[in-house]
Amino acid sequence: MPICTRILTLGPARCRLRLSADPGSTISTPHDTADDPQVVLPVHLAGPSDGASAFTQFLDEHDGWLRFSPDGGDTTVAVHEDLCARIQLDHEPALNGPRWTIAVYDSPVSNLSWHADFDVLTPHEIPLSVASSLSYALGHGSLARRDQAQWGSRPTREVLARDLRESGWQDVSTENQMEFRSPDGLAGLVRWDGGAHHRSPAGPDAPAPVKLWGGTGDQQWQATFTAAAPTLLITEALAELTEPLTAVRHLSEVPLAHRDLATVDRRQAAAASRSLHPSTAPSGTAAAAATATGPAAVRSARTSR
Repeated sequence: MPICTRILTLGPARCRLRLSADPGSTISTPHDTADDPQVVLPVHLAGPSDGASAFTQFLDEHDGWLRFSPDGGDTTVAVHEDLCARIQLDHEPALNGPRWTIAVYDSPVSNLSWHADFDVLTPHEIPLSVASSLSYALGHGSLARRDQAQWGSRPTREVLARDLRESGWQDVSTENQMEFRSPDGLAGLVRWDGGAHHRSPAGPDAPAPVKLWGGTGDQQWQATFTAAAPTLLITEALAELTEPLTAVRHLSEVPLAHRDLATVDRRQAAAASRSLHPSTAPSGTAAAAATATGPAAVRSARTSR
């Protein structure tokens, strides 16, 4: 049986693989060099990598975004042509400040509706999965889908709790907050709902900020969504933690604290190297799904193959 199945994302055009090796394993070949590209599983232990290149690739592949730098190069900002959605990458972030910010305004001339911040240690696949879902809705979705991606909300607590339980995450909520952790304890979600989920999981819901985190020790990263952030985009980021997807990294980019916790597959070095510089567009099932229904269909297609 082959060790992996090729899968594709709608975000940065890259090959991501599902591995069957045990966590913590390192598989080498006689021709490995010290820093060949590696396939790392799971993505939330892979490290942030080159966010600037990934953002450039994202903008090259997604229409409708105007890119500019307001400060001479320290920050790259992309504004959607509808003038309400904005993605920002800070190339020199403050120690405790966000590296990535995704934000939506109520109108081109009104106040901020919501924003999501991703710190300097967050793997770039996670903010760009949110950006991809938002971009698809703005460029290809129905009016209802656009509204859902920018301002819409569903019963957030119910949706999150269902997805997390289906993924085998443990409910460790307290009287102050809703909280779930992954089976391996290396990723989690916190929703500051004042203990509403703990008191009555099926009770009425209200908007509340959400934090996602992954990793361990001083390499732990976090992403925060303000209370009005759309459920659709929170679940898109969460899916990067609950589904066993991979990232491509040079070994030196994988945090030392995570190398014994992740699966690093060196047998895929050649494929990984090609995926860092793809020359072809997605094809087959994943491409058809992308054309038809967007990121959700691509995720379904790539995880079922």
